[in-house]
Amino acid sequence: GSDGALYAKVVATPLQTTYSFTNGVKIVQNREYYFKVEPIKWRILTSTSGVALLFSDKILTCHCYSSKDNNYAESDIRKWLNSTFINQAFTREEQIFLREMQCDNGVASTGYDKNPHACGPTQDYVFLLSIKELMEPKFGFEPKDKAADPARRKVTTDYARAMGVGVGDHFPGTCQWWTRSSAAFNALWARPVEESGGLNLSATTANIWTGVVPAVLAFIGE
Repeated sequence: GSDGALYAKVVATPLQTTYSFTNGVKIVQNREYYFKVEPIKWRILTSTSGVALLFSDKILTCHCYSSKDNNYAESDIRKWLNSTFINQAFTREEQIFLREMQCDNGVASTGYDKNPHACGPTQDYVFLLSIKELMEPKFGFEPKDKAADPARRKVTTDYARAMGVGVGDHFPGTCQWWTRSSAAFNALWARPVEESGGLNLSATTANIWTGVVPAVLAFIGE
């Protein structure tokens, strides 16, 4: 831009023609918009010896979980987070501070006693939180899955709205967003967080309007 800042150009594809940006201006289908590239605001869930588990404060964009099934290890969203997203969100110098996280994708992590669709652990620099992690009191979350938890409730960015995220009605500005956990009853369903912050929800993995809230493990200093 003329101000020396970087801007991302988006041809708007709002999920509904009635959607507006946070300032109340209606989003026009197929119109070009420019969004200023700004730092992501991270919430620190825990920190040990200068290495912190960080969690995006907002829904940054939307993306399908997978075009195939609910195996997180092989999912489209996992590949996208650790290729396209990581290189858009972090400079090469910033990526040096990221640490690889071993993500537990076993049955217990998905919130069930039995789940035939749970997969093995993955090693990732960028990842989604699991149902189990989102019920962890030490991270500041409500331990009950059906509770409307403000700590799990996320609002969308204007960029996400232009990209096609679904904006909620009951909790204005919010949207459901993906966890990495698979649903137990069907290989084509995964578990997002509800607009309210509750966890009693499943959605088809091909759903393209569910939000993305990334997490990373990063060195932030002693």
